[in-house]
Amino acid sequence: MYLNEHHIDYLASQAVTAYELNCSWNDTYWTIYEIILEDYGFKPKKSLMLLIIKQANLKWIARSVAVKN
Repeated sequence: MYLNEHHIDYLASQAVTAYELNCSWNDTYWTIYEIILEDYGFKPKKSLMLLIIKQANLKWIARSVAVKN
């Protein structure tokens, strides 16, 4: 199964929320992994997980810059 842009964006937003709670990108990775397993019913590939985490990281940086300005 493949996820479209909207699903990936949604999961990246969920990853930012998870990062705010965990303060660890590694824990966030596994949280999102479990969400995909439960909600979408498939085991995500590493490339998908890295894409989601990268987008979440960019969202986090954008938030940080917005707060500083």
